[in-house]
Amino acid sequence: MKCAIPTIDEALLDISKSAEIGVETKLLYSNDPVRELGEIVQDDVDDGTYTPDKTYTAISAGRDLQVVCLDSVQSDEQIVIALGVTLDNGATGSGIATIKPSATAIDDSYNLPAGIAVDVQLFVSGTDVSTARKVRTVDSLISVDGGAAGNKFAVISCPEKASYVTVACVTNRDVEVPTAKSVPIECGYDGARWVKRGRSTPPKLDIKANYSGFGDGLPRINGQRVTVMMETRKDDKVLTERMIIGGYRPEVKIAKPDGDAKAEASATGMFESGKFAVFC
Repeated sequence: MKCAIPTIDEALLDISKSAEIGVETKLLYSNDPVRELGEIVQDDVDDGTYTPDKTYTAISAGRDLQVVCLDSVQSDEQIVIALGVTLDNGATGSGIATIKPSATAIDDSYNLPAGIAVDVQLFVSGTDVSTARKVRTVDSLISVDGGAAGNKFAVISCPEKASYVTVACVTNRDVEVPTAKSVPIECGYDGARWVKRGRSTPPKLDIKANYSGFGDGLPRINGQRVTVMMETRKDDKVLTERMIIGGYRPEVKIAKPDGDAKAEASATGMFESGKFAVFC
């Protein structure tokens, strides 16, 4: 599926910039995984190396592609990644990922957090074929413009829209995003003479929803490995954010209190850092 947020009409910009409330976000899950096709590591500005994941050397039916920041990204300009690809009709072309802040962001710098993601646009001989074609294989990294040494990106493919199932009456969604720990190094009396980036803490997702029976809703994903998608539509009018959480393995609990209190299902579990992608 194509995950990018559509351009917001000027008349709706005021709504899009308003603070968010929980009921504006719906939660869905898919049994289809986020596929990680390869990783790009920048060796310097305007330079990078692509390492394919040979698990997915080819996707026979073709898929839409996305590029996601695996770690915090630094750049003095927008980052443009060009991939050499083979399309689902056998033609060769290029896939272009342009990584930059949201058009409505107050901070318009090009330093971005891990998880920011964009769709890959497809071109054949300079013609945009993104709406008509999908990608079968990623063959090479053509170029990287911008960025900085140490930036890391993953080339992924998110599940198709039709594969998702909506979880009804969700009452809570808590996401602990992938974040590198701060590690202090002491020197003499100074307990934090230096602060280094340490290993990230495992990301986690907690969900609660009304319980209507064991055969539906959150109990269906108990112990499974699923992809979760959260879509935020402010005032039920403006789609402002799409969050994809892949490799999620939840443990589900069911609470059936006494009296008039409602029954509730809760799911808690970790997910895979490299399959966390936010489109905004």
